[in-house]
Amino acid sequence: MKRKHSKEHLLGALLALLMISCGQQQEEFDNNRSESANSNSASVVSERSSKEFAYIPVTVAESPDSAIGLYDGFFLAANATSYSISLAGCASGFTSTANEASTNLQVYKYDKSCLAKLTQFAINGITYSATATGATNFTTWAANDTATFANTVSSTDTVGVKVVAQLANPITGTEAVTYLFYDIEKGADNSSLTQAVVGAGHTMTVSGQAAPSFTVNNVRYVGMTAGGAGQFEFSLECSVNLTNANTTCKDVTLTDIDYKLVEDTYTSTLTLANANTIFGTAGTSVAGGEVVAVGGTDADSNTLTKGGYYTNNTTPLDGPATIHSKPNMIFIMRAGSSYQYFNVDVTILTQD
Repeated sequence: MKRKHSKEHLLGALLALLMISCGQQQEEFDNNRSESANSNSASVVSERSSKEFAYIPVTVAESPDSAIGLYDGFFLAANATSYSISLAGCASGFTSTANEASTNLQVYKYDKSCLAKLTQFAINGITYSATATGATNFTTWAANDTATFANTVSSTDTVGVKVVAQLANPITGTEAVTYLFYDIEKGADNSSLTQAVVGAGHTMTVSGQAAPSFTVNNVRYVGMTAGGAGQFEFSLECSVNLTNANTTCKDVTLTDIDYKLVEDTYTSTLTLANANTIFGTAGTSVAGGEVVAVGGTDADSNTLTKGGYYTNNTTPLDGPATIHSKPNMIFIMRAGSSYQYFNVDVTILTQD
């Protein structure tokens, strides 16, 4: 009886061990299956995410025509050294930001009504913003929309910016975003216009009154008004050496001269009656501090070999608005009842 009991006990123990062993194998198999399923699930999510998102390349660069024909050989660096472009208005509600450290803007494919908005950028160590004082922001952010960005430190230092390429609606994921800017800062010394470029000087006189006798030494394009008019400064050199302790140019006392910059609606030629009408109100007078002695330099470090004067650099002369549609101007100066004038024409921008 003891032997039979032992066999039964041994058989039960073996059966229990077998059941435990099978259970462990089943559990191990289920775990492997679960891990495999989780791995496949992650792969599906990753694949799905890559299909749902797109990375749009963005560019903020200088326009090839940034100098708008005024500054020969004067160009900024090709691209902005830093910038910020934000994603806004998307139907999905998703937002993101691209900058110089992350040059791709992340978006949902097929998203609608999205706009990639340039808010600021930096060039040559200067930051320009769409919301700084003196700036005029974009209105639509669509291709060809333009804005004026202002220096965040100096509101009179502005640059023009244009949307060249914007996100598609709906987003395809294959487009790019491109903004171009063109410089409207003060140029370097070698950026001045020669008299031949500006146009020939014309003189009108009245008997008994000597007329001004100058050449254009330098023209500087220094800014743009909120209404789109260009702002300019001029340096005028006497046709002969100044006399009377650098106060007189060919019998005309420099501080007796006043001047204006007007739109050229006269087909480049003024009559005496035209000039009298232009000076129906007084122009800007030459101040004593704006007189440049023989061989001296103006406020922009341009040398006036024969001496002369420069126009007020605190309040530059405004051209007609807008500079793009009205690029032709006349700079005219008056001494008593005599005048001298120059044609000043701006080469307008064209998009390559």
